[in-house]
Amino acid sequence: MEEAITQKPAESGYKGLVFLDPRDITIHESELAGMNVTVGGETFEEVRASLALPITEPDRYVSLRIGASKGEEQEIGMIRDVNELSPENQALVRRELRKRYFLHVIYKILSLKEKFGFLYFEAETSKGLRKFAVRWEYNRVQEYSEFGRIIIDTDDNRYIVPDLRKLSPEEYKSFTRYIYW
Repeated sequence: MEEAITQKPAESGYKGLVFLDPRDITIHESELAGMNVTVGGETFEEVRASLALPITEPDRYVSLRIGASKGEEQEIGMIRDVNELSPENQALVRRELRKRYFLHVIYKILSLKEKFGFLYFEAETSKGLRKFAVRWEYNRVQEYSEFGRIIIDTDDNRYIVPDLRKLSPEEYKSFTRYIYW
């Protein structure tokens, strides 16, 4: 009878969630991409910032990461609250987050049409008049609150409808005709 061969799982580089002490962080502008971040004497280049809760906590739980791709990405640590950083560090982290999270608030839906599995919006937003397309899929529209929705377009930009009840009856009917979840 053959013996079963078992393999020990590879050691993971993940050491758990690490909250960074804002007093131990120094951030500088990178010449290439992202930021250069020094934590406890160790410097990391081309650091990107990601929000754990981008809609509900836009100033908290900021993950600092390095790596060329998602598969190579490693977390340096998490900033609990951007407001605890020095003013200079706050400005650099916020600048980096603005690059990644381009949020629009939808005030009025001027047009909404479906064609070939895509929804085509024309809307008045906090950033002006916008035309954008969304795959007509369940995961492309998420709850923001009981009556609010987040719409993620084909370029991964996020559009927020804070309260569906504030849409005009025509806008509401058009929206819920296609997005009924």
